[in-house]
Amino acid sequence: MAESTFQVMSANLKEALANGGVQEAISYCNVVALKITDSLSVANDATIKRTSLKLRNQENKPSEDELDILNKYTSSLEKKLEIDPFVVPFGDDSVKFYAPIYAKDLCLTCHGIVNETLQQNDLDFITELYPDDMAIGYKNGDLRGIWSIKMLRNW
Repeated sequence: MAESTFQVMSANLKEALANGGVQEAISYCNVVALKITDSLSVANDATIKRTSLKLRNQENKPSEDELDILNKYTSSLEKKLEIDPFVVPFGDDSVKFYAPIYAKDLCLTCHGIVNETLQQNDLDFITELYPDDMAIGYKNGDLRGIWSIKMLRNW
Protein backbone atom coordinates (compact mmCIF):
# COMPACT_ATOMS: atom_id res chain seq x y z
CA MET A 1 0.00 0.00 0.00
CA ALA A 2 2.84 2.42 0.83
CA GLU A 3 4.57 1.57 -2.44
CA SER A 4 1.42 2.00 -4.53
CA THR A 5 0.67 5.33 -2.83
CA PHE A 6 4.24 6.44 -3.48
CA GLN A 7 3.97 5.39 -7.14
CA VAL A 8 0.77 7.42 -7.65
CA MET A 9 2.20 10.50 -5.95
CA SER A 10 5.56 10.19 -7.69
CA ALA A 11 4.00 9.85 -11.14
CA ASN A 12 1.84 12.92 -10.55
CA LEU A 13 4.80 14.91 -9.24
CA LYS A 14 6.91 13.97 -12.25
CA GLU A 15 4.11 15.12 -14.54
CA ALA A 16 3.76 18.42 -12.65
CA LEU A 17 7.53 18.95 -12.84
CA ALA A 18 7.54 18.27 -16.56
CA ASN A 19 4.57 20.58 -17.19
CA GLY A 20 5.50 23.54 -15.01
CA GLY A 21 8.68 22.94 -13.08
CA VAL A 22 9.24 22.91 -9.35
CA GLN A 23 6.64 25.53 -8.54
CA GLU A 24 3.96 23.53 -10.39
CA ALA A 25 4.96 20.45 -8.38
CA ILE A 26 4.82 22.40 -5.12
CA SER A 27 1.38 23.75 -6.00
CA TYR A 28 0.28 20.22 -6.86
CA CYS A 29 1.43 18.90 -3.47
CA ASN A 30 -0.21 21.79 -1.67
CA VAL A 31 -3.60 21.03 -3.22
CA VAL A 32 -3.58 17.32 -4.05
CA ALA A 33 -1.17 15.25 -1.91
CA LEU A 34 -3.44 14.86 1.11
CA LYS A 35 -6.41 14.18 -1.17
CA ILE A 36 -4.49 11.31 -2.80
CA THR A 37 -3.58 9.67 0.50
CA ASP A 38 -7.18 10.16 1.71
CA SER A 39 -8.70 8.62 -1.44
CA LEU A 40 -6.26 5.70 -1.38
CA SER A 41 -7.06 5.23 2.31
CA VAL A 42 -10.75 4.88 1.45
CA ALA A 43 -10.04 2.58 -1.51
CA ASN A 44 -7.86 0.32 0.66
CA ASP A 45 -9.97 0.51 3.83
CA ALA A 46 -6.97 1.89 5.71
CA THR A 47 -5.54 5.13 7.02
CA ILE A 48 -2.46 6.08 4.99
CA LYS A 49 -0.24 8.84 6.30
CA ARG A 50 3.20 10.31 5.66
CA THR A 51 4.88 12.14 8.52
CA SER A 52 8.28 13.48 9.49
CA LEU A 53 10.31 15.18 12.20
CA LYS A 54 10.74 18.07 9.75
CA LEU A 55 7.24 18.97 8.62
CA ARG A 56 6.16 20.99 5.65
CA ASN A 57 2.40 20.61 6.17
CA GLN A 58 1.24 20.72 9.78
CA GLU A 59 -1.65 18.40 8.86
CA ASN A 60 0.98 15.63 8.68
CA LYS A 61 2.10 16.12 12.28
CA PRO A 62 3.17 12.79 13.84
CA SER A 63 1.05 11.14 16.50
CA GLU A 64 2.78 9.89 19.66
CA ASP A 65 3.40 6.43 18.22
CA GLU A 66 4.68 7.90 14.94
CA LEU A 67 6.99 10.28 16.80
CA ASP A 68 8.36 7.31 18.73
CA ILE A 69 9.03 5.40 15.48
CA LEU A 70 10.66 8.45 13.84
CA ASN A 71 12.96 8.86 16.84
CA LYS A 72 13.83 5.14 16.90
CA TYR A 73 14.59 5.14 13.17
CA THR A 74 16.74 8.27 13.54
CA SER A 75 18.62 6.78 16.49
CA SER A 76 19.21 3.51 14.64
CA LEU A 77 20.58 5.34 11.59
CA GLU A 78 22.90 7.41 13.80
CA LYS A 79 24.26 4.09 15.12
CA LYS A 80 24.66 2.89 11.49
CA LEU A 81 21.96 0.24 12.03
CA GLU A 82 19.61 -0.80 9.25
CA ILE A 83 15.97 0.17 9.59
CA ASP A 84 13.18 -1.95 8.17
CA PRO A 85 9.43 -1.69 7.73
CA PHE A 86 7.37 -3.53 10.35
CA VAL A 87 3.82 -4.21 11.51
CA VAL A 88 2.55 -4.02 15.10
CA PRO A 89 -0.85 -4.62 16.72
CA PHE A 90 -2.74 -1.36 17.27
CA GLY A 91 -5.75 -1.50 19.55
CA ASP A 92 -8.06 -4.49 19.55
CA ASP A 93 -8.93 -4.61 15.87
CA SER A 94 -6.11 -2.95 13.92
CA VAL A 95 -2.47 -3.19 12.97
CA LYS A 96 -0.09 -0.44 11.98
CA PHE A 97 2.55 -0.67 9.29
CA TYR A 98 5.55 1.65 9.50
CA ALA A 99 8.17 2.10 6.80
CA PRO A 100 10.97 4.62 6.28
CA ILE A 101 10.76 7.23 3.53
CA TYR A 102 14.15 8.12 2.12
CA ALA A 103 14.94 11.31 0.22
CA LYS A 104 15.53 10.54 -3.45
CA ASP A 105 16.85 12.78 -6.21
CA LEU A 106 13.32 13.76 -7.25
CA CYS A 107 12.55 14.82 -3.66
CA LEU A 108 15.56 17.10 -3.42
CA THR A 109 14.24 19.70 -5.86
CA CYS A 110 11.75 20.65 -3.13
CA HIS A 111 13.36 19.21 0.01
CA GLY A 112 17.08 19.52 -0.68
CA ILE A 113 19.84 21.92 0.29
CA VAL A 114 19.28 25.54 -0.69
CA ASN A 115 21.38 26.66 -3.67
CA GLU A 116 22.50 23.08 -4.30
CA THR A 117 19.45 20.99 -5.19
CA LEU A 118 16.77 23.46 -4.02
CA GLN A 119 16.80 26.84 -5.73
CA GLN A 120 16.18 29.96 -3.64
CA ASN A 121 13.23 31.13 -5.77
CA ASP A 122 11.58 27.72 -5.27
CA LEU A 123 12.17 27.94 -1.52
CA ASP A 124 10.59 31.40 -1.55
CA PHE A 125 7.52 29.90 -3.26
CA ILE A 126 7.40 27.02 -0.75
CA THR A 127 7.55 29.52 2.12
CA GLU A 128 4.56 31.40 0.69
CA LEU A 129 2.48 28.22 0.82
CA TYR A 130 4.02 26.79 3.99
CA PRO A 131 5.28 29.63 6.23
CA ASP A 132 6.46 27.18 8.93
CA ASP A 133 8.20 24.79 6.53
CA MET A 134 11.05 22.76 8.03
CA ALA A 135 11.22 20.06 5.36
CA ILE A 136 14.44 21.10 3.62
CA GLY A 137 18.13 20.34 3.92
CA TYR A 138 17.96 16.71 2.85
CA LYS A 139 20.56 14.84 0.83
CA ASN A 140 19.97 11.77 -1.31
CA GLY A 141 19.39 8.78 0.98
CA ASP A 142 18.52 10.75 4.12
CA LEU A 143 15.57 9.60 6.20
CA ARG A 144 12.82 11.97 5.08
CA GLY A 145 10.02 10.53 7.25
CA ILE A 146 7.81 7.47 7.55
CA TRP A 147 4.75 5.84 6.10
CA SER A 148 2.22 5.07 8.81
CA ILE A 149 -0.63 2.86 7.64
CA LYS A 150 -3.39 1.68 9.97
CA MET A 151 -5.41 -1.33 8.76
CA LEU A 152 -8.16 -3.44 10.25
CA ARG A 153 -7.09 -6.94 11.17
CA ASN A 154 -8.57 -9.42 8.76
CA TRP A 155 -8.07 -12.56 10.81
